[in-house]
Amino acid sequence: MNLLIAGDIVTNESNIKLFKQGDLNKVLGNELLEKWNNSDYKIFNLEAPITNSNDTIKKCGPNLKNNPNIIEGIKKMNPTCVMLANNHIMDYGKNGYNDTIDYLDTNGIEWIGVGDTIDKLKKYCIINNRIGIYNVCETEFSGATVNESGANCYNEFIIGKDLIELKSKCEYLIVIYHGGKEYYRYPSPILQKRCRYMIDCGANLIICQHSHCIGCKEEYNNHTIIYGQGNFIFNKKSDEYWDTSILVDLDLDNYLISYLPILRTEYGTKLADNENGKIIMQEFEERSKKIEIDSFVLENYKEFSDTKVYEYLFALHGKNLFYKVLNKLFGPKFIKIFYNKKNLLPILNYIECESHRELLINGLKNVIYNDNK
Repeated sequence: MNLLIAGDIVTNESNIKLFKQGDLNKVLGNELLEKWNNSDYKIFNLEAPITNSNDTIKKCGPNLKNNPNIIEGIKKMNPTCVMLANNHIMDYGKNGYNDTIDYLDTNGIEWIGVGDTIDKLKKYCIINNRIGIYNVCETEFSGATVNESGANCYNEFIIGKDLIELKSKCEYLIVIYHGGKEYYRYPSPILQKRCRYMIDCGANLIICQHSHCIGCKEEYNNHTIIYGQGNFIFNKKSDEYWDTSILVDLDLDNYLISYLPILRTEYGTKLADNENGKIIMQEFEERSKKIEIDSFVLENYKEFSDTKVYEYLFALHGKNLFYKVLNKLFGPKFIKIFYNKKNLLPILNYIECESHRELLINGLKNVIYNDNK
């Protein structure tokens, strides 16, 4: 018996009609469809709500949704469970959330990762009476609260207890974690610590999604962490990150992990041919060897952060048209005029210090979401 684990699904005009018609041959290709159908269990992340609602939430970044016509194709894919803990599931608010749950429930499709409130989260499922699947994500405009529906977001005070409790109910525990930096193929130091901690709390396999690219893997205490598997069916664009992905194939008899490299197509995805498959897996293994070096994760992330810091500072400055023009003309030099080391210190303190960060986050939410302010 086996479990096939896939990444993100978001449909668009290229494949909505195919999903509506249940034409999975074009969406997945014949070879991949055969492997998919022959798998005993299969799960994937539904990256956006299924809804006709146009009521978007206030957020930065795109608001994504799936046309309700796709439900026929989703049902025909016969997923064992659909994961909903991600940063887009609440893009269309309560209406989008309710529509998604209704469509899945009406069609007998099990789901995990969200709930009506933080106390009603459905965080996991158990398949074959012995395989636990726990679904959690980073906090990005989608988290459930005491009063509002949303996703199961990572909480350092809760995650350990959750995993220890779930491990007592199952033989093998898989965590699907929707987090990590987009287009970065390695773990950040904090992501690595989080994943290792979840292994320490009982997880046997952790798969990080959300990065939209294949990352690398790590063997930690005889268990596997996969830092990025790429998309499953998400034809937003074509580039070096989006065009390749992997499916994780878990042998449930011996708990052996193998990988199926896949390629983006016009309508969805397909199994990679031998030549491309070898390249994908070779690069995956090479990156995985790099993070075995003790200093690599920290040093490589420092280099990566050096390339991104002025993007964040530019965003903090407001990103209005005047600043956009200056930034285009002068690049980082423009930002450096406004941010010297002395006036960067308070920003660092407000973000790094727990008390300041908590107060800043709550104050910002009040300003953004309270219409009376």
